[in-house]
Amino acid sequence: MILSILDIKRTIIKYILFTIFILVFGQIYEHFSFGVISNYMIYAFLIPLILGLLINTIIYFTKIVPSKMGSCLYNNGIITLTVGSILRGVLDIYGTTNMYLKIYLYAGVLLIIVGIILYIINIIKNYTFKII
Repeated sequence: MILSILDIKRTIIKYILFTIFILVFGQIYEHFSFGVISNYMIYAFLIPLILGLLINTIIYFTKIVPSKMGSCLYNNGIITLTVGSILRGVLDIYGTTNMYLKIYLYAGVLLIIVGIILYIINIIKNYTFKII
């Protein structure tokens, strides 16, 4: 199943709201952290801004939409990376570490790569030009 342009427009609006929420959440959390800061918390909003909003805006203007499965995997990868960054920021502010936080990075990158591969396969399958 291929998404429509309307679905991409809805996804862009969701990423705008998600980015604003993460930005406000990070600033409020930093405000109440007694002067301890974490770059993972401060810059967590850049993940949905760049990987989500920017990429989906490019997809919207090129009008080459991904498959539903590729889009779901890609979006879940962005959410995984964002949650991992926020969790790492919380643990940095708290003053501890956790060796399992790398799983968020690996899982998020893997989901994004598989989503991109499915997007490329969808382009090849649906938008190839036939030579007459």
